Amino acid sequence: MIYGIGVDIIHQVRIEKVLQHYPLLFPKKILTPRELQKYPDKIERQINFLSKRFAAKEAFAKALGTGFGKNLHFHDIEIFKNEHGQPYYQYAHRLSVDYSIAESFLSIADDTPNVIAFCILLKNPELAYRSLV
Repeated sequence: MIYGIGVDIIHQVRIEKVLQHYPLLFPKKILTPRELQKYPDKIERQINFLSKRFAAKEAFAKALGTGFGKNLHFHDIEIFKNEHGQPYYQYAHRLSVDYSIAESFLSIADDTPNVIAFCILLKNPELAYRSLV
């Protein structure tokens, strides 16, 4: 059963402007320490990298229905790629609230100057069944 879906689109120029003002602070706000290990050296690649992760994390927050705030932070969610290059979510640590998410799906696309991310969250089937009874 679907828990929620979320989508986010971002104009990369927006990320570029923030990165110009906060070149060290902004990546550390958006990325976890493990994601920072994958952070590229060249500015052009940094903008794309940050844009994709920002959009993916925003899409997750929208699918969760909470947005970012008291119970969800950028560092709660990590985005990595599998051996085929497919992006996926990983939880950096246990979320502060148990949302009973069983599975998550992520798709990211970019066509300069835009990046779009789409997220589907599935509910734990046992909890979904109980909510229907």
